[in-house]
Amino acid sequence: MRHVSSGERDDGRRDGGDGVDMSGNGGRSPSDHTIRSRWWYLLPIFLDIVGGVIAYFVLRCDDPQKARNCLLLGAVLFIIHAALFAASLVFGFAILDEW
Repeated sequence: MRHVSSGERDDGRRDGGDGVDMSGNGGRSPSDHTIRSRWWYLLPIFLDIVGGVIAYFVLRCDDPQKARNCLLLGAVLFIIHAALFAASLVFGFAILDEW
């Protein structure tokens, strides 16, 4: 039988000594993560940063890598769309002035 110290649970995960899981992943071990559908990438594609944040909070426990990727995709698409919008404002008015 294996001896368990006060800061370690018998499944190998750490806690604060009071039985509360301190790993930050909701009591799940890294092997408990499930792979979610690739359809989640459509949310940040259509809704930019808002879709990325929604997908991040839905996926963060089950598939943290996909959650991070959705958040980054939403942020990158937001920056691209904001830059294109700003460029259309700046250069669009200059083109209209020539007409």
